[in-house]
Amino acid sequence: EIRTGEPILSGRHNDAVIKALDAEGKTAQAQLLRDAGLEGIRTRGKLKPQERAQQERTHIDKAGLALIVLKGWKSFVPTVLMEQLKTYGCSLAMGNKGPVVIDQTGNVHA
Repeated sequence: EIRTGEPILSGRHNDAVIKALDAEGKTAQAQLLRDAGLEGIRTRGKLKPQERAQQERTHIDKAGLALIVLKGWKSFVPTVLMEQLKTYGCSLAMGNKGPVVIDQTGNVHA
């Protein structure tokens, strides 16, 4: 990104890259990353590989479904949550370890 002039993006290994650049004597590049606010920032991928595969297979937006569940859960009214899920073709069920959402394709979202 630095070499090509592209925008500097936050990544999982920011601290390691900054440390390596400093060790190689590339302090100007390391400082660019620090100036971009990337030092000490822990980023995570939005989806785990399994979740990404499920999303691609079912065509159901995991983030959107999570938002629906969160809003319904915060209402503290189970019927509200179930109604919100129903409008998206989903339902609430009891899994082995706790409640799960079943989407319209029959896949489980914990």
